[in-house]
Amino acid sequence: MNIVCVICCISAAIFAAEAACKSSLTAFEQAALDAHNTVRRLHEDTRDLCYGETGSDISFFAQAWAEEIASDKQMSHSTSSQYYDSSNPYGENLAYAGTTGTVRAEVAAYEYSTQAWYDEISDWSFSSNSGTGGVTGHFTQVIWKNTEQVNCGYATYYDSPYNSYMVVCQYYPAGNYGGQYDTNVLPLGENNSNDDNSDDDNSDDNNSNDNNYNDNTDDNTDDNSGDSAGFATFNKTVFAFVAAAILRLVA
Repeated sequence: MNIVCVICCISAAIFAAEAACKSSLTAFEQAALDAHNTVRRLHEDTRDLCYGETGSDISFFAQAWAEEIASDKQMSHSTSSQYYDSSNPYGENLAYAGTTGTVRAEVAAYEYSTQAWYDEISDWSFSSNSGTGGVTGHFTQVIWKNTEQVNCGYATYYDSPYNSYMVVCQYYPAGNYGGQYDTNVLPLGENNSNDDNSDDDNSDDNNSNDNNYNDNTDDNTDDNSGDSAGFATFNKTVFAFVAAAILRLVA
């Protein structure tokens, strides 16, 4: 089985607003929300997200954007699209995976993508409130304390020889602000800490031949500006390539 995996992240400016939370969720929306809150609950003083919906405070386009980039067969952020409104910015994480076998269904794709983003914790130092060399912007956005809402989309496509999908998750208010990591990326709770290392390495928790996201890029400065890409892993059954873009936009 051949597999291609890519993850990407963007951060945007924070605008204070009251959260617009959807009250009745589909099974897919609930899965995306649960995947995020499961890992957020591992950290001190980090409240659950609600599933955001377009309202007076923010407009979400995660599903529409997932469908568009799947149609284009190219992962890119929505900031240059017709959907993005700089007056209502959001954070955005992207994930892509392809296989010659059966593509992951939507629930599994949300669960795996969120775990893959979270697994960047292995490159985060809570003592210095910074990354230790690998990409960590997806992880920090997933658990960013001041983020209140998440909204996700999923779309499939075929790009020979891979059956593939795109996952887009958008966050409001956005995270990843220089100087704010110490108050928003909080340590693991006491019952979740590794006795030997407070910066738990969870990168191996979900790695099998058909679940192999690798993040070998090195772009994650404190102010989260810049682009980077890196070649990750190749063997007889798995090919993985990772690209990450962590941007800070100010309206």
